[in-house]
Amino acid sequence: MAGVVRQAVRGAQRIVRRWPVSPQKTHFQWNTRTATLLLSSFMMATPQDTSEQDIGVRALQHWPQNQQRSQGQLPPKPLKDARDETAADEKLGQRSRVKTQKLASTTEGGPDETPSGRPKLVIFLGSQREGRNIVKVAKYLEEALLKSDCFNLCIIDPVKLCVPIMVQPIHFMSDTSNAPRWLVDVNNVIKEAEAFIVISPEYNSTFGPSLSNLLNHFPSSIFRHKPCSIVTYSAGGNGGIRAATALRSYLMEFGLLVLPTSLMIPNVKDSLEGNVKGNVLEKLIKELNWYV
Repeated sequence: MAGVVRQAVRGAQRIVRRWPVSPQKTHFQWNTRTATLLLSSFMMATPQDTSEQDIGVRALQHWPQNQQRSQGQLPPKPLKDARDETAADEKLGQRSRVKTQKLASTTEGGPDETPSGRPKLVIFLGSQREGRNIVKVAKYLEEALLKSDCFNLCIIDPVKLCVPIMVQPIHFMSDTSNAPRWLVDVNNVIKEAEAFIVISPEYNSTFGPSLSNLLNHFPSSIFRHKPCSIVTYSAGGNGGIRAATALRSYLMEFGLLVLPTSLMIPNVKDSLEGNVKGNVLEKLIKELNWYV
């Protein structure tokens, strides 16, 4: 046995000497050294002659601490106390309970939710023209959301707020105490919101200018990482698909998480009468609730 080990070690050493310097050589040296130590330790654990034990002693020289401990220069490693292991288990259990409590506080009526337990959903209306169809679309959407009982709703209508053309957004103001009251209020509502729905008609192959004029008053930091669904409509048959495409990239600039499902309503004057979009709207609500 000893002769076989010595021959294997010498053969590996000859290979290492002839091998040019490379990462593979270093890896091979490490594996050879590890194998030598393991074989030598096995040989020392069995009755061997003096020459075989010398091999084991030479192998132990690679680990000075083990050599010193074997010669009595270092104290033996202390055994773990059962009480220490019990205390460590108790600490681990306490950390697990704290994490569980934190997770429950954010998912079951925690500080991120309203007292009623439903997350806050803000709906932006993107049209200000006279005779606008967006009021009918918003009412249809509001009824479906209230029926689902998943959210607390807040509708932001630029007509009711009398939103002017943007001159200076709130995050560019050095002193917000002089900002218009509606601007401060809407800014706070957006901060507290957990999800959004944006409704817009299609104007000239894009979304309505009233929507961008409204949203550009506010910083992207209060929108970031929150889910948002898109609802578009058109008087023709395309359902505002080009507006939805433009909205997707625009809303992503605010850091919003734009969800895959979009509700596009063609022939808006007639489409809502028969609830023909009920299945898509139901999917949109479930998806938004899941992301929240």
